Amino acid sequence: MWVAVAEDDWCSVSEAARRLGVTPTAIRNRIRRGTLEHRANGNQGKLVRVPRTVPLTVPEPVPPTVPEPLGGTVPPGVEGTIKALEAHVRQLSELLARQRIDHAAELERVRLEIDRARDDADRQREHADAMLKQVKDLVDRVNRLHDELEQARRPWWLRWFGR
Repeated sequence: MWVAVAEDDWCSVSEAARRLGVTPTAIRNRIRRGTLEHRANGNQGKLVRVPRTVPLTVPEPVPPTVPEPLGGTVPPGVEGTIKALEAHVRQLSELLARQRIDHAAELERVRLEIDRARDDADRQREHADAMLKQVKDLVDRVNRLHDELEQARRPWWLRWFGR
């Protein structure tokens, strides 16, 4: 079925955005999704069909999310519930405070353990450095003794003439 479309219903992307009260990016996204009728406009982009009779959408007022105040009066039967909730909040606050104290003590204990472990690691590192120095000294001594032995094994005439 063929529907007659007025030529003035076709407009550019920016004009369509103005007519619909949205951004040009929103129009391009609608074209990509296929929710707006469009056609090529040669090398100048796309033309979008937006009837001139489309009214601008007027936002509806948002109802308030906070209920109206009760005017300081508490409905009957609710006062007991409020007192019970307040008592429960106090109990939870006390429990939270106790847990914070327990966690703080545990944290301090763990910090002390970490400090002891660091001190122990430092002592072991110093001991390992001292042992490494001893090993290097021993290697140097062995090399000197090896050189002396090589010197003693040379024939007398090499030792005499210094080669």
